Amino acid sequence: MDSLKKIINEVFIVDIDSKRRKRRIVDARIVYSKILRDLGYPYEQIADTINKDHSTIVYYIKNIDNLLEFDSTFKKRYNICKKKFLLENRKIIMKSNDDIHLEAISLAERLEKAILERDNLLNNFVERLEGYQKENRRMPTIEYCKEVILPSFDL
Repeated sequence: MDSLKKIINEVFIVDIDSKRRKRRIVDARIVYSKILRDLGYPYEQIADTINKDHSTIVYYIKNIDNLLEFDSTFKKRYNICKKKFLLENRKIIMKSNDDIHLEAISLAERLEKAILERDNLLNNFVERLEGYQKENRRMPTIEYCKEVILPSFDL
């Protein structure tokens, strides 16, 4: 949230933590609230970070669409702040439950594939060791494994 505050303060040239109620400061707080709300933050948490009541944040969110529609300067600043924040914080953006579920399925499939690949490599390695042992009636040395067997896996 601090990184978003910094971005908004720079774009609006204000301090959103200020107790003042000048138009630019209020506009900056509205943008801050909207971006965090769109990311799934609750009203109370947003309000606490800028020392406001949650009802103020509810009011901001209800009225931002009018500002975006009729105030082109506000809309430009909002878009700049949102783009900058999303670019800087791609990894921490909250995701919806559906996105998380799909990502979990994808990760599970990738993990299963990696486990199968690992098992195949281990089986192949054991087969090569057993083959060497049959031919030479002894286990290969570590040096032989490093120089001959492991390079054959193209790892």
